[in-house]
Amino acid sequence: MSLYVSLDFKKNGDDKLVTFSNTIYQHMSSDSKYTALMPFVDDIKAKNDAFIVGISNAAQGGTKLTETKNVCRKALVEILCKVTRRLEIMTEDNEDDTSIITDAGYEVRNTSVKSKVTVAGLKAPVLKAENDDDKSGCAKISWNAVAKAINYAIRYKKKSETAWQNGIYNDKKEYMFTHLEPDTVYEFQVAAQGPNGVMSDMSATVTIYVS
Repeated sequence: MSLYVSLDFKKNGDDKLVTFSNTIYQHMSSDSKYTALMPFVDDIKAKNDAFIVGISNAAQGGTKLTETKNVCRKALVEILCKVTRRLEIMTEDNEDDTSIITDAGYEVRNTSVKSKVTVAGLKAPVLKAENDDDKSGCAKISWNAVAKAINYAIRYKKKSETAWQNGIYNDKKEYMFTHLEPDTVYEFQVAAQGPNGVMSDMSATVTIYVS
């Protein structure tokens, strides 16, 4: 099971976000196990310092100063998210050891919470589709097994349409559509789903004519 961490710091007020960022920097810059992340950790320091200046300037009032502060905040949150992803990757080989995340000041996310973040190493399936000439309105799709996947999400649409039809999940490696509109060209995609509900990228689109 891959690990995910809470990104609730996005909801923090400005002062609390500064405190959190300072804590992350002080801890990670003094611990050798984060050596590989030092360029990112140093970036946290630089963006946090810029954010502090932005907060101070915005306190003087004015729309432009407030906008500048918000730009600095966004940049800081983005680098914190990037470091979070790196920490998750660092735990892949030893998923039982969450200390590298929790010691850095992040919290491990409850496994029941779904995330749309792609799991490192969770690849998009390779999809195939075939028409069933003996059964009108039927099409069979199949795909390769993806490591770490526990389920697969399927979507489809008529080629002439823009909106995908979602909501089909299957833990097998194939699915049979039986109620498609005959004499119509359809498109299909499938994505792998990890243990926390996290999804891979969608597969390449497969297009077939349904008889």
